[in-house]
Amino acid sequence: MADNRLAGRDTPNLHDKITPVLYGTYLYGKGAKVKVTTFKRSKSTRFAVLLAAGALVLAGCSSAPNLQAAVGEPTTAAAGGNTPKASAMILASIGTDAHAAGLLPAAIKTKGEITVGAFLQGPPAFYLDSDGKTPLGYEWDLTNAIAKTLGVKVKIEDMPFGQLINSLKTDRVDYIMSMMSDTVEREKQIDFVNYAQGGVSVLVQKGNPKKITGPNDSMCGKSAITTPGASQAEWAKKVSQDQCVAKGLDPIDIQSAPDLATQYNSLRTGRVDMKLSDYATNVYAAQIYQKGESFQVLDIPLENAGNYGIGINKANPELADAVKAAVQKLMDSGSYAKILGQWSLNSAAIPAATINTPKVG
Repeated sequence: MADNRLAGRDTPNLHDKITPVLYGTYLYGKGAKVKVTTFKRSKSTRFAVLLAAGALVLAGCSSAPNLQAAVGEPTTAAAGGNTPKASAMILASIGTDAHAAGLLPAAIKTKGEITVGAFLQGPPAFYLDSDGKTPLGYEWDLTNAIAKTLGVKVKIEDMPFGQLINSLKTDRVDYIMSMMSDTVEREKQIDFVNYAQGGVSVLVQKGNPKKITGPNDSMCGKSAITTPGASQAEWAKKVSQDQCVAKGLDPIDIQSAPDLATQYNSLRTGRVDMKLSDYATNVYAAQIYQKGESFQVLDIPLENAGNYGIGINKANPELADAVKAAVQKLMDSGSYAKILGQWSLNSAAIPAATINTPKVG
């Protein structure tokens, strides 16, 4: 993914007549404190902004999709049955791990709280429920699970994605977490504790009427759509060359559209045969768009898979070791799998927590 993929993220055409509202500090679950600044919008527009923002995190785009039509209203029921109550049931089973907690830097032990920088408009990782206040997402659940394992409270600082690394380097936050890809370039600035993976996935119509089975000749002569400049287009070009053209078959017709509404409508109406995006974005879209009745994600291994990382200041290796130990404890106990599973993101799991490992495996 290109490092500049979040430029222009605010989608200016959706910001007309939006009134900023500071909701202040809220408590969600034991020890979880979050300060949220958000905006008043219509329900349909709020989801448009959320899904557009989420796609920017995941699709490798350099500018915000021009989403002018509502895709639908997100609900906790639609998103894999996730509710704060469901998350709380998982978190209730997690206790402090003495080994992981013992690795924490003295300053955090004394404070009893860890401050996490995140972008709260990136579903399904971090976002706000339809009330505009309640944080949701699999990374929100993992953040609370890590804090419980370390025996500390968690405070979330909401900020634009592009400010996350700088907030870490200036000690505004202790770590950052927003589906940030661990890359060699980013590792020059910060360290990463790897906790999940992402990669190219394929969204098709419900029932898969075109019988697409993966990056093979079943894609030849079919049409695919993605966002201009997205890394998925390059992947599709390679598949087309290797699996189609080289075998004398028709190439993949690779199309693009700058707004997500056009992309999803094109797939729904059959103008294209598949939509290419990151795994988590496609899973979320399949659950939310038209109440989950239109699309499905192909059950195939992730392509071009790479690891996401929790960003930590290079000057704080003790915290990196503590967070790694906490994530590993969650993996070993089964809580990690439960959290990803309730968001239907089982394929995002990695076998072990690592530090500075950009690629899967």
